Amino acid sequence: MRVAVFEWLCGGGLHGLAPCDVPLAMLQEGWAMLSTLVQQFSSADYEVVTMIDGRLVTSLQLASLPPVSVEHFEVVRDDKSGASSAADVANTIKAWLTCASESKVDLALIVAPEIDGVLQQTIAAFCARGLSVLNCSGNFLDRTCDKWLTSQSLQAASLSHPFTRLASDLQGIEVTAHDRWCVKSRLGAGCDEMWVGASQNLRQEVESLGDASRYIVQPWLQGLTFSCSAIVDLHCNANWLPLVTQSFEPVPTGLDSQTLSYRGGKLVDPRTGPQRPIEMLNELLKVLSGAQGDALGWIGVDLLLRPTGEWVIIEVNPRLTTSILGLSQAAPCNLAGAMVAAFQGQEILALAAGPWRAIEFSV
Repeated sequence: MRVAVFEWLCGGGLHGLAPCDVPLAMLQEGWAMLSTLVQQFSSADYEVVTMIDGRLVTSLQLASLPPVSVEHFEVVRDDKSGASSAADVANTIKAWLTCASESKVDLALIVAPEIDGVLQQTIAAFCARGLSVLNCSGNFLDRTCDKWLTSQSLQAASLSHPFTRLASDLQGIEVTAHDRWCVKSRLGAGCDEMWVGASQNLRQEVESLGDASRYIVQPWLQGLTFSCSAIVDLHCNANWLPLVTQSFEPVPTGLDSQTLSYRGGKLVDPRTGPQRPIEMLNELLKVLSGAQGDALGWIGVDLLLRPTGEWVIIEVNPRLTTSILGLSQAAPCNLAGAMVAAFQGQEILALAAGPWRAIEFSV
């Protein structure tokens, strides 16, 4: 089987930026995910095809990969043309489609951010071309790419989730009911466009946003942060992986306000650490997928464990998350092989067999 792995940051998604304008931490995270996935698929004896932006990925980095077919993204851009970001996205998707078609791949894995609909556009384009993708689609993709839709769905199902309002609709909210608040983009990814600050500064922050309907507002809750990933099979059955702690570094953005930068985590030992809230996680999958059952492949759920012992769902990611870096090292089997088996509707017994190694990772 020939598998294409397309990763947005290293694979041409940033061709609209000059290399000097690409944040190094962002690029390192993208490369870490791409190289991990290429190694996983290669180790599972699949032929691997990928595309890279040669301005951002060095020949030395490529030499560290196992044998893989690499296509170079050609940056053809007139800086004076005033090309829009929408055109940049379309150019990257077109290049990926051409690569997948000409390489005659059997399956493509899209690793792209939800930011401004990029992930949805890419998956839709591949499906329209008749290419098989190892990704979520339909209702699940739509509801999880938009954090406001996620919140509405979870709250309607009475699943534990922070009280959420659109930033453009703060009427009736008693701001001082919480010491700190969080503002984040509806269509963001990770800590993109996030603000965490004191309650007295919330309305001022919202007024500075421009189109406030593009953002949501939530109280900042205290607790321990975790992620729980799953490999979802063809029948929408989830194979939930071990909990992983989340480490964040605060980045000051102003007076008594900050954003966060993800730094990695470590596998939770189920013998000594908290237990996964499996029942809640399965209900979440059911609620967001609907009757279509269109969750597929890798998904990630960000969770908070309150001091009271209550689990709270923070976000749902319909894509590969950075936790793959640690989980792939800790797993009792090859996770890329497990994803393909799930895509084919096979039962993944090796995931439950264990043992999982204790691992800590950073990005």
